[in-house]
Amino acid sequence: MLKAPASRPNQRLYILSDRISNTISYLIGMEEATGVVKHVVFGKFKDDVSPEKIDELIMEWANLVNFIEPLKDFHWGTDVSFENAEGFTHLFVSTFESTEGVAEYFDHPAHKEFGKKAMPCLEKFIVIDYKPTIAKQ
Repeated sequence: MLKAPASRPNQRLYILSDRISNTISYLIGMEEATGVVKHVVFGKFKDDVSPEKIDELIMEWANLVNFIEPLKDFHWGTDVSFENAEGFTHLFVSTFESTEGVAEYFDHPAHKEFGKKAMPCLEKFIVIDYKPTIAKQ
């Protein structure tokens, strides 16, 4: 039986969940990407932000790949779904070599400077970081 420290009573559930997930992934030919972390941002720009300003911000964000070493790639797009009930209009995905790389990106002066320009232009956003699981044939 797994025992969690008293300070983390739900730790057993996380360990068990990870073991079940790993077992299922193994049985159906999937594997978690080693080290890689995807940093996903869903965003909605304010109505008064011009399309030109949005393009300028996106190009500046994409250019961070040239300044922040653990940031391996960056891609983006606009929502084309008929199911978008939350109203997000843009999706941005960055790839990092590790969770430590995401932390380095977050604290990097170039990212902080970009954030000062971008944040006032966003009506709302949500961020999700995850380690991808890859399906293989």
